[in-house]
Amino acid sequence: MLSIPDGLTDAQRTVFYRRVALNAELHDCATYATRSAAARSTLRGSSPNSAW
Repeated sequence: MLSIPDGLTDAQRTVFYRRVALNAELHDCATYATRSAAARSTLRGSSPNSAW
């Protein structure tokens, strides 16, 4: 569960939520990119790139 810092102003709270949303979106993009790379490697018959 996400813990929200106490004592934030409305503006600070908005920025906090936006950062959380952006981090989640970036995580989703990275997960998608990793899965896509693994899928492409599997289609080629080679092992997935372990650099991720």
